[in-house]
Amino acid sequence: MARKIRKEKHISQRVLPNGKISLLIQIKRGGETYRKSINVGDYPTPAMAMDVACEIRDDLLRNIRNNITIEKFPTIEKLYKRMHELFPCSFKTKTKYNHYYTSAISKYADIPINKITAADIQESINNYLTTHSQEDTNRCLSVWKKIYTTAQIEEIPIIDKTLKVSVAKSKIVVEPRDVKTTLENFNHFLDALLNYHAYDNKGRYRSMSIWYMLNIMYYTGMRNAEVFALRRENIDLTNNVIKVRAMVGSDKKELGVIVPVKTVRSIRDIPICAELKEILLHLMAWHQFDYLICDYNGKLYKTDFVSNYITNVAKKNKIKFNAYMLRHLFSSDLIKSNTNLRTIQELMGHSSSSMTLAYARVTDEDKNAAIASRK
Repeated sequence: MARKIRKEKHISQRVLPNGKISLLIQIKRGGETYRKSINVGDYPTPAMAMDVACEIRDDLLRNIRNNITIEKFPTIEKLYKRMHELFPCSFKTKTKYNHYYTSAISKYADIPINKITAADIQESINNYLTTHSQEDTNRCLSVWKKIYTTAQIEEIPIIDKTLKVSVAKSKIVVEPRDVKTTLENFNHFLDALLNYHAYDNKGRYRSMSIWYMLNIMYYTGMRNAEVFALRRENIDLTNNVIKVRAMVGSDKKELGVIVPVKTVRSIRDIPICAELKEILLHLMAWHQFDYLICDYNGKLYKTDFVSNYITNVAKKNKIKFNAYMLRHLFSSDLIKSNTNLRTIQELMGHSSSSMTLAYARVTDEDKNAAIASRK
């Protein structure tokens, strides 16, 4: 049972969108409102958090009595940092937000939010648009919007200036991400992988472990984070199915930690073909750890570590390859074999068929075959 926080004058308790408890220090004097807030979870006990809040309140009252200037409106930088506290996101998403902030917003970092105009935001968006696509610029604008949402949650009396900002059409053409690979290219990479760090015991183990991971992905279409979470109990060799029930987290706080799969659709049983069954039998006899794909000491891999490992092998051998390509290869092969779209969706754990179709890529051979079929 949660411990109660004592009541104090000018201090109120709030539950934030992320479920955390915050203490809002709010003082009204002469038509002005002065606010500060702290997170209870940042302190060892709720009582200590309240003690700190009381100190902040007393400082505010002292400054008001002595006519000392008090910051009523936080700067853009402070609100951006607060945004990450209120809206936790994955490490990958936070990296993207930091890119948008550094590229377009940091210029206004030291300016209080009440001094920011719609023209300032529009200018930052227009400048970003000169070198980025319209879609990417819209994402940049969304960070501005989240900063204003943060201010509103903090009960800062401010009008959302982003409502007057728009993103024009961009002349920047973004080349689609190259996600195509072939079975021949994949096998070429697997050969290179087994020769990478071949004279080092730890390196040799890691290369072999990743070799098993990539083969599981090739035969099942699973996400790499789902493969990392596979335990022996998830492999049913009697009924020949892999039970996908969890994944390794990508959030900074969840790196290398088992978390639930992305969506309800991601919970699925995937049939094991004869080729994969042989590989799994070898894998399960190769080591005695519970998790099938893990480091030489039995610890879970972090997705970034394996991605970088694969990138290093590809670069060294001048092979265009990454693990993400295998899901595309899996879906494309099934689409070409006229497999029912719903079946592909179920196998890949997609929440919608449109997402499944997005994984299919039209090749030059596909186009030539389509034209030839009209003869």
